[in-house]
Amino acid sequence: MKKMKEVITEILKMAVNAPSGDNSQPWRFEVSNDEIKVFNVPEKDTSLYNYNQNASLIALGGLVENIKIALSRYGYISSIDLLPEGSGSNLVAVLSLEMSKRFNDPLYSYIQERVSNRKVYKIEVLSVDHKRELLKTGSSLADISIKLVDDREEIEKLANAVSVNERIVLENKQLHSFLFSHITWSEKEDRNKKGFFIKTLELKGPQILTFKLLRHWKILKILNKIGVSVLVSRENAKLYKQSSAFIAIIANDDSSVSFLKSGMLMQKFWLTATKLRLGVQPVTGVLFLHHRIKIGDRELHNKHITLVESAYSKIDSIFGANGKPITMMFRVGYADRASFKCLRREPEIRFLNSI
Repeated sequence: MKKMKEVITEILKMAVNAPSGDNSQPWRFEVSNDEIKVFNVPEKDTSLYNYNQNASLIALGGLVENIKIALSRYGYISSIDLLPEGSGSNLVAVLSLEMSKRFNDPLYSYIQERVSNRKVYKIEVLSVDHKRELLKTGSSLADISIKLVDDREEIEKLANAVSVNERIVLENKQLHSFLFSHITWSEKEDRNKKGFFIKTLELKGPQILTFKLLRHWKILKILNKIGVSVLVSRENAKLYKQSSAFIAIIANDDSSVSFLKSGMLMQKFWLTATKLRLGVQPVTGVLFLHHRIKIGDRELHNKHITLVESAYSKIDSIFGANGKPITMMFRVGYADRASFKCLRREPEIRFLNSI
């Protein structure tokens, strides 16, 4: 029989397969007796997207959902206390474990299989059964909802709106630097660094060469004078338009707990979509930049603020959010399986006593 320490280590190794911005993996753990404490590590994600640690909180919510699912395999259930020390603390969750009848959560086997799929999707309507199962994932949380849009005209509007992000990334030095500092360019480098692997972008030969050129800020500034950033944005919009649907997660408020819960729902939805063999790609840049702008943050250039506000307004209108914060958004569709996925580092676990 495995010791408790081995069991917890296996659970957390599985749990860190949660998604995070540019694969930043902003978490660490402390374990004592029957408790797992989950901490945010703010220095792992210092991008402009991560205002108030909202992006990291969503990633950590996905991680907590993974832990909850993985516990079932070893005969445990848990009560979860979110932000027990308040929103200013890096302690984001405490899971108190209890022995229970062992059962396999049906989503467990998809935790390692879940991946961002950036391939071209088929222009094919989601089946009624698939739509029903995806939307059902939102039934467990009263204050967080999930909405689906599959009208072709609205999909095209959403594709144009979310692709604004690619333009801004190529025109804002801080966002550009953060992205390219996380890119790994070969399988060997990725095994060592476990970053944002270039091949997960599903780029073809000439596109990879162009992308490598764009990592040089001085060259990019010159190319932007002839509209390269706008061209890239348009090409991404074409890709996004080839989707079966767009999915949004909407919270009642913009509290830190709401972002954690949004992450938990995100993971449940994404694992369900993986089970259904659907491609899923998060398209969240505009949402996260809007979080900054909403409170008057002026880190962005005025023209980019205008672009984000206009794009977000369209997204809000199409999903009928009525001003409630849209915390996550995805394109979904039928597609070939992703060619590669980002690797995960070994979880940083501090065991505070012998268990």
